[in-house]
Amino acid sequence: MPMLRCEIWFYGLIGTMKICKKTTALQRLAASMILLLIPVILSGCGADLLNTLQGTNKSTNPQLVATNTAAPTPELVSIPTVESDDPSETPVPTLPSANTSGEIPGLIIYSLAEGGYFHLFAWHPETLPPTRLTYGEWDDKHPAISPDGRHLAFTSNRLGHWDLFILDLTTGITTQLTDDPAYEGHPDWSSDGIWLAYEKYVENNLDIYTRSFAADVGELRITTHPSPDFEPAWQPGSTLLAFSSARNGAIDIYFAETGGESAPQNYTFNQTLDQRSPAWSPDGGTLVWVSRGKHYPALFRAEHSEQAAQAKSVTASVESVWDPTGKYLLSVQSIPDAAWLAIQEAAALNYVVLPTQFPGQIAGIDWGANALPVDLPAGIKEAAQSQPPAPWLDELIPSAGALSGRQNLIDLPGIKAPHPALTGLAVQPFFALKDRANAELGWDLLSDLENMFVLITEPLPPGRQNDWLYTGRAFALNPVLIDYQYMLVVREEFGPDTYWRLFLKPLDQSGMMGEPLTQYPWDFDARFSGSPTAYENGGAPYLEIPGGYWVDFTTMALNYGWERTPALVTWQSYIQGAQFNVFAITSGLDWEDAMLQLWPPEIFLGQN
Repeated sequence: MPMLRCEIWFYGLIGTMKICKKTTALQRLAASMILLLIPVILSGCGADLLNTLQGTNKSTNPQLVATNTAAPTPELVSIPTVESDDPSETPVPTLPSANTSGEIPGLIIYSLAEGGYFHLFAWHPETLPPTRLTYGEWDDKHPAISPDGRHLAFTSNRLGHWDLFILDLTTGITTQLTDDPAYEGHPDWSSDGIWLAYEKYVENNLDIYTRSFAADVGELRITTHPSPDFEPAWQPGSTLLAFSSARNGAIDIYFAETGGESAPQNYTFNQTLDQRSPAWSPDGGTLVWVSRGKHYPALFRAEHSEQAAQAKSVTASVESVWDPTGKYLLSVQSIPDAAWLAIQEAAALNYVVLPTQFPGQIAGIDWGANALPVDLPAGIKEAAQSQPPAPWLDELIPSAGALSGRQNLIDLPGIKAPHPALTGLAVQPFFALKDRANAELGWDLLSDLENMFVLITEPLPPGRQNDWLYTGRAFALNPVLIDYQYMLVVREEFGPDTYWRLFLKPLDQSGMMGEPLTQYPWDFDARFSGSPTAYENGGAPYLEIPGGYWVDFTTMALNYGWERTPALVTWQSYIQGAQFNVFAITSGLDWEDAMLQLWPPEIFLGQN
């Protein structure tokens, strides 16, 4: 049995033996029963799931079996948007207005997750409410506005593969710029509006390319290093590109001339923290980028004439863009499962728009020079008036017979888990995510789980007394997928807490499913490599970023309401404490309130 899988079950065994002081006699009896069953469980763990990886398995949802029937409609957990009188529709999300009396220029465009997909929106804090520019059952990401404010370049998989498209904001007409099975993304304009730089996945690697927008003269390859180069940013008024690269064993910001006369130069030289997402000021004199590693992602700023070591921290940010005048910085700030927007004066860093939560996840943002036409063109008007449906409100699960404020458990046939059941509030979001994951991966991820609902008489390993699996609102993916290289985990730090971002490998590696990876995964098994540092840290990052196409399951799950859970503080010495595979639909409740939707208050009696 592979090492990680063995250790998970080993710690599960130890966990049943080291029951915390809060456990009851009934729980200890249940623990002894678990010890007897562990050999049986071990013999079949993950077998059915791995069998599905031999081919496509796109089953439909089974008939749901409710404990009680013929009941009023339960309260549903909705995707994070504003409320609507019609629960089958997703309204246009809201963002704040600013007290600036006409000072903020231009137009902001961003890619926002809604209804399970990413769509493009236009917004101005004073003059334009969020206005949908695209819609459909596909993803539109990485918007980039041309210098004249007329054309919007973006990445989309609307035709199957990830290609570059151009939306004319004055006519509403969308045209396809590239037509290639290879992934292409993160476009950025030259200051004359003639060229686009972008990242492209060729020969199992990401590199930087450029092509003309004004004339079809083909593309030019700028980088050729075997490590990933990505996220290009064109310096205004020059032929210099800043981009992110993993060619030095860590992610750094590099500079390259588009003429290719000299080798790219490392600008940031940081071996401990990832430096990425460069953005130039409109005059080309200042560069900002994001430093990711310890604590929260932070934005750093330096004059082009300065060394990166002289850079100063500006604000918390995972992505930032300048306004067309260079007076303001817009930052996307992040907590584990939510994104926030803030606008600050670039010089004094005073807030013009206070940090305000986006009603969904963000996949790129830009700030252009001109407003949308007052009379929206037909294509944009159609998108603005569309109402993408929420993905799971078409079929409601009753919760009849439950006491006031409580929910029944509903058994889920066709799901392999010790107790395949969820509360009525979580069933439809689960099957909506299951169907989407099946479609994006080509195999049925959520049919074979490590765990789902756990009875309070069945203790989990030490430190997990308040685990969301007890609430009937959570599931745990099968960790055997790591051993077989179908799952990768990326470590993310938010203050004192460690979280994990999960990537799953789709069967189709042609570019029709997933995107290239641009982060170093975490290797738990590095603890046993003989390195004292790796042992103490609970593992180490991979030495190289794996190739191929991968699906960001953490992002997908959150689009359907499922949040990841933080690692326990003991995770570095205790693999079960990592909790990288547990997802919960919390609905904004804390753990005790979620438990009280399922159990009577007496379950907390006697706890210290």
